[in-house]
Amino acid sequence: MVQLSLPIRVLEELSFRALPALETRHYDGWLLRFADGYTRRCNSVNPVFCSSIDLDKKIDYCENVYYKRGLPTYFKLTDEVYPGDLDGVLAERGYQHEAPTDVQTVSLSMLDLTPDDTVTITHRLRDTWLGEFALLNGLSNPQRQTLKHLLKIIHQPVAYAALTVRRTTVAVGLAVLDDNFVGIFDIVTGAKHRQKGYGEQMMRSLLQWGKSNGADHAYLQVMQNNDPAQRLYEKLGFETSYSYWYRSLKTQ
Repeated sequence: MVQLSLPIRVLEELSFRALPALETRHYDGWLLRFADGYTRRCNSVNPVFCSSIDLDKKIDYCENVYYKRGLPTYFKLTDEVYPGDLDGVLAERGYQHEAPTDVQTVSLSMLDLTPDDTVTITHRLRDTWLGEFALLNGLSNPQRQTLKHLLKIIHQPVAYAALTVRRTTVAVGLAVLDDNFVGIFDIVTGAKHRQKGYGEQMMRSLLQWGKSNGADHAYLQVMQNNDPAQRLYEKLGFETSYSYWYRSLKTQ
């Protein structure tokens, strides 16, 4: 299968739009994202554009901003960050490496996709879907409320999917359409219902939704240590385009 070749920044910008933070602050080429501590992704520094301010001063500034909000400082890094030696500088300052993640893509024209009638897709955020998502992910009530706020500010078309077996929701997920791309996010299957093919059913339905709505390619993010998900996405034809990781400073 031919791998989609795109600059890292293109896919990063797609993911920023797909799941926007509650607040994004632009600081000398870096994006500082905030979402009340819900997920690293929405509460991290993203050094995606060229910088001019002294690097140590910039890092000090970021640490202070997150500290005042009662949050640890996370930097989300790829091989195309600015400056290029940022990862090493952060390591010297005591930042820990964590959560290495692959960004994978696939051409939808290469897939034979059939919707599954056990998967229900809605295009408006409903409290029932949100409740099922929170339950399967073990979210607290404050986390659920933050997630609700995050989902309500997505500007692109969204598919909220739930897979039901004998009146029980066993898996949920969502997809976000952006031009000719569909991003797949937060696929989760209940602990008692795993290894039964539900994740693949969910994926195929969301990919078909994207394809039927004009998407040519799909992308997703999967942690490198998530072996079951890695195997599933490989089976569906996804290939890694690049990887990202976090540097975290949790004691300030």
